[in-house]
Amino acid sequence: MANKTQEATVPEVQREAWSAAINIVQREQSNWEEAIVYVTDKVAFRMRELIRIFRKNYWGVFDKPYDELTGREKTWIGLAMSIVEMYVKNGDIDQKDISFVARTEEGTEIADLTRLWVKEYLSRMYFGETLDEDQRQLCIDGTVVWKTWEAGGKMNRRTVDLLNFYIDPSEKDIQSAYRVTERSLLLPAQIAGMDWYNTKNLTGSNILSKTDGNRNNQYGTFTTGEFRDVWEMWGKIPKWLVTLDKEAQDAHTEIDGHVVISGLQSGQVVCHLIEENTRKDRYGNAIKPYEEWRIAKVSGRWYGIGIVERILALQEYLNTIVNVRKNKALVSQLGLFKIKKGKGITSSMLQRLPVNGAIQVQDMDDVQQFNVSDVPVSSYKDEDVIKYWAAQVTQAQPVSSGEILPASATATSAAISNANAKSTYVLFMEATGHFLTRRMDRQALPIMAKELKEGELLRLAGDDDMFKELMERVAFWSVMDKLENSPVVPSEEELNQVIEEEVARLRSRPQTFVKNIQKIVADSLEARVKTTNEDLDTSVTVKNLIDMAQIAPEYREHSVRLAYDLLGLPTPKAQQRVAEDTMEIPEGVGPTTPQREMTSAMVTQNMV
Repeated sequence: MANKTQEATVPEVQREAWSAAINIVQREQSNWEEAIVYVTDKVAFRMRELIRIFRKNYWGVFDKPYDELTGREKTWIGLAMSIVEMYVKNGDIDQKDISFVARTEEGTEIADLTRLWVKEYLSRMYFGETLDEDQRQLCIDGTVVWKTWEAGGKMNRRTVDLLNFYIDPSEKDIQSAYRVTERSLLLPAQIAGMDWYNTKNLTGSNILSKTDGNRNNQYGTFTTGEFRDVWEMWGKIPKWLVTLDKEAQDAHTEIDGHVVISGLQSGQVVCHLIEENTRKDRYGNAIKPYEEWRIAKVSGRWYGIGIVERILALQEYLNTIVNVRKNKALVSQLGLFKIKKGKGITSSMLQRLPVNGAIQVQDMDDVQQFNVSDVPVSSYKDEDVIKYWAAQVTQAQPVSSGEILPASATATSAAISNANAKSTYVLFMEATGHFLTRRMDRQALPIMAKELKEGELLRLAGDDDMFKELMERVAFWSVMDKLENSPVVPSEEELNQVIEEEVARLRSRPQTFVKNIQKIVADSLEARVKTTNEDLDTSVTVKNLIDMAQIAPEYREHSVRLAYDLLGLPTPKAQQRVAEDTMEIPEGVGPTTPQREMTSAMVTQNMV
C-alpha cells in the first residue's frame, strides 16, 4: 500500500504517473459507459440501458402509466416478477450446501476443521440472507458481481451493482479481462483515513447516485452527505507507473496493477493509489478481487442472460392485450353513443348516465347507443399462449410452484411432472454452485485461513485426541512438503522418525503449527457446493466405499475417512477406531454370518 506524500515533495515523475493513471481510468469509464457489445455483425446490445429496462420490468413500471386515449391508469401484469420468484424459490441454495473436500488424504482432518470454521464464519456474516437477496437480483439482471477483500485482518464482502461496474462487454470473465473498474461513493473523511496519496482537502457532492453513475441527480434526489466518486481499476498498467523509472528497458511492459482515483463526477480529479497487484492464485496467476455470478453465459458477451431478458417482448405483449381488453370491457359496460348535432347534449351528460340513469331529449332519435360486442374468448386464449411461451423460454414449469394438477392426473404422472419441473432449475443451481466454488476457493478461503488462531483451533478441535491427530496430520503434510523436491527417498522407519520429530517441533513452536494449518486451508482444500449433477452421487459412492472396506479390510480406515469426508461429517476419532478394531467378536459370529451381514446392511442404509 502506498504511503501518503506531501504535495510539495512530490517529484515530477510521480506527477506524470498520477496523470497517466487518471487517463487510463477515464478511458475505461468512457469506453464502457454504454457497454455496447456486438454478438454478430447485425446484433448489438446496449447492456447498461438493458439492465435499467430489466429492473423496470420486474417492478412493473410503465414509461407512460396513463392511457393516452382514455386517461385511465394502465394495468401491469407481473409476468416477469412471477417467473423470477418461481426461480428464486425452486433454485434456492443455502449456506448448508457448501462443503469442503481435501485434495489429499493428509488434508482430511483439516477439512473437518475447515467445515466447522467456515460454517461459524459465514453465520456471523449472515451469508444465507445475502445469498437469497442476490439470487433474486441475478434473475433480474442476469449477472451479479461480488467483491471480496481483506481489511484489518478480516474478510470483507460486497455486492457491486452492475451499473457501477465497468468492463469490456466482450470479455469472457473478470479474471481474464484486460481491465475492470468499480465506481463507489465515499465521504471525503473516509478517503482522508486511507493510506493513500492526495487525501486532504477534497470536496464532495450531494447529487451523486449510489447505484447508477450515469443518472446523477436526474430526478432531483440528493444524498444526506457530500460524497465523492471513487474509481478503482484492476488490470494491466505500464510498469513504470509503479517503479517510476521511465528509462528502464521494461518501463512500458504491462504488469497487473491496482489504481484508485476520485473526482471524475464530483470535480477535482486526483490519483490516490498506484500499486502492483501481488495477489496470486495457487497457479501463480494474478487475482482480481471480483467474481461474477451469471445465470447463463451466452457467446460473445460478458453479461449473462437473465430471466427478465428472455420475456421482455412477451411482457409487453401481455400488458397490451390485458389493457385493450380492460378498455373494451369498460366501454361495453358504460355504452357508446351517437348524438344528433345541435341538440345540446354533451359528453359530460352522458358520463352521468350510470349515476342519474337518464338525460332529457326532444326526440328519441337524438341519442342512440352503438352495439358494442363483448370481449372475445380469444383474448383470454392469447393470454394463456403468452404464459405458455414464457414458461417455454424460461423453463419455469408451473408444477413446482404448487399449482394443483387436474383431478384426472394419475399419481405416477404427477410424480413425473413434478420431477421434470424440478429438473428445469438444475442449470440455475449449477451456475450458483460453480460461482460459490470459485469464490470460496479463489477469494474467501485464503483470507479466512489467516484468521485461524491457536485458540480457535483448540476450541474447534474439541478434545485432546482430535487435536493430537490434527497435529500429526499437519506434521505429515509439512514433512511431505519438504521431501517433495528431495532426491532422497526415506524408508518407512526414517519417515516415521522424521514425522515424530516434526510433531515435537510443532509442539514447541505453536505459531509455526498455526501457519502450516493456514497454508493447508488456503492451498490444499477446495470448496464443493452440493447442487449439481456434475458431482459424484454421494450415496452411491459411500455405499461402494463400505462394500470395498468389507472386501479389503486392510484399507478400511482409508475408506472410512473418504466416506465421512464425502458426507461432510467429522471423521471418527482415533481412539474410537482403535477400540472398534480391538473389540472382541462374540463366539460363533464370524465375518460371514447372517448377523454380520445384517449389521453391515443396516450401517450402509444409515450412512446412505
